Amino acid sequence: MRKINFHQTDTQFKKILSSFHGYDLAQLVNAVPNENKLRILTNLDTKKLIDVFNELANQKEILELLGNDLTKTILNNLETDNLKYLIAEEDEENQKKYLSLLPPIKKKIILSLLVYDEDLAASIMTTDFIKISNDSTVKKATNSVILKSKDNDYIDSVFVVDENDDFLGEIEIKSLIIARADVEFDSLIDKECKTIEDTASIEEAIKLVKDYDLKVLPVLKNKKLIGIITQSDIFEELVDYNEETFDKLSLIHDLSLETSVWKRIITRIPWLLASVVLNLLIATFLSIFEETMIAVIALALFQPMIMGMSGNISTQSLGVTILKIQQKDLNNIQVPKNHILKEFVIGFINSLFLSVIAFLFVFFIMQFIKIGTQTPLEMGFVVGVSMFVSLLVSAFIGSYIPLLCDKLKIDPAAASGPIMSTINDLFSLFVYFGLATILFLL
Repeated sequence: MRKINFHQTDTQFKKILSSFHGYDLAQLVNAVPNENKLRILTNLDTKKLIDVFNELANQKEILELLGNDLTKTILNNLETDNLKYLIAEEDEENQKKYLSLLPPIKKKIILSLLVYDEDLAASIMTTDFIKISNDSTVKKATNSVILKSKDNDYIDSVFVVDENDDFLGEIEIKSLIIARADVEFDSLIDKECKTIEDTASIEEAIKLVKDYDLKVLPVLKNKKLIGIITQSDIFEELVDYNEETFDKLSLIHDLSLETSVWKRIITRIPWLLASVVLNLLIATFLSIFEETMIAVIALALFQPMIMGMSGNISTQSLGVTILKIQQKDLNNIQVPKNHILKEFVIGFINSLFLSVIAFLFVFFIMQFIKIGTQTPLEMGFVVGVSMFVSLLVSAFIGSYIPLLCDKLKIDPAAASGPIMSTINDLFSLFVYFGLATILFLL
């Protein structure tokens, strides 16, 4: 990152800042003390100030650091959707403070946006667009765009309404610019453009934009155009969604950068302690196979493979199941049964394939490693059958344990892993050594 000399005069300082990209300045603001933060932000022109502010993760802290004048400048120049997000995250006191700094029209717009639940398409729309009457001409419409457009306005398209302010369609700005003056204005309007109601969900909006490759999606309420959803709005939603999905797949539950170390420890350690106790019980339980372990030394070679593969296959089922729980995909009474059955079928096929591979692997290895009196065929049979049974049960456990935890109101992300690992190890070792005992010692 380029360095800045904070001892320069304001004139020199402003000149240096003008050569920086907004993102780079935001990184610099994050890295310097508060007095230097103020020095940077107070020496930016309005456009660069907004660019920098939009890149900051700690926007709330920055606004608290700035005076009312600079805060007012930022709030009045933010796009309406970004401003709505900012105000929605604040407490009631700060909401009132920020709203009081807005002009009446913008304040009314923000208040109208705040009424929408965060899962509705209207909650991510912007009101920065250009609306034109259908009685315009090409020339009048072009002049209107030039005169009405502001820095924050979406101008890839203009939106046409009738005398009752009912939405008629959209016109791409490119079509308007290249149209001849004598072209019928009505012929430029795309009256079949896709729209969405303000009561529709964000998922519906994402699907429309994705399926029809839309640049913009008008939002209607009682046939009136109240906002638009752009591709960038959808992109931001998808980024947020994918971050949440990653967290769920990583088994991170209700965790943020602000979550304290102690809270994380308290969430996890009870289940880890339970796992320690249960593994001690497993060690005690395995003592009944002491004679088998002494007599069949070769069993020790393949024990890690049995336990490791059991853990792998159950973790795959566990990840899918927790993700579906978090997404509320398993709320229907019949759905969990279908999910477990599907995972069982997948587990059966994978277990069968891997057990055959394990049999062939052990049979081949035992041709060259002579340990004990067991034949390669016998050891291959024990490992192969143990692998099949263990993996099949582990796949079932990986999908069932999270559902059971969720039903018992226990956090499946925190509890499922330790419980599942312990049950897998216990069952896998019991099958492995039990089968060896039956085959070689009885």
